[in-house]
Amino acid sequence: MGDSAPFTYTINVGSSYTNPKLFDITANPTDTEEQIMAFMSLCGSPECTLSNGNLTIKIYGEKPNIDIPILIVVRG
Repeated sequence: MGDSAPFTYTINVGSSYTNPKLFDITANPTDTEEQIMAFMSLCGSPECTLSNGNLTIKIYGEKPNIDIPILIVVRG
């Protein structure tokens, strides 16, 4: 979402995740080559914040022009 960086996307992860210490975000192994290349072109690591069961992901660089499936690993 957005017209300029950082671009954001919010995912509802449920109320059971109230105070995790770390989120790892990676490309999904079943992604197409185009999706993996789009994920790899994101500038730096995505920045994540959690509020009221919603995980907001911020990315910098160019706005992707395709949907990029991701895997989210919650630690802590």
